[in-house]
Amino acid sequence: MIIAIPLQLALVAFLLNEKLQKYYYEIVIICSVLSICSISIGVYNYIKKRGKIKILKDELIEIRE
Repeated sequence: MIIAIPLQLALVAFLLNEKLQKYYYEIVIICSVLSICSISIGVYNYIKKRGKIKILKDELIEIRE
């Protein structure tokens, strides 16, 4: 869904007048950048959380021993 919104905006941009297309393309670029940023933040948080889980697993193994 995050990627579909900029694609829909790009499709609508082709249907607009030439004067409005310039502003609409800027909106499409901004939405694309925001969607890429949100995906990268999600991946970063996933990797960060996974690293914490590994540390906790290692500590639990040490406690059990």
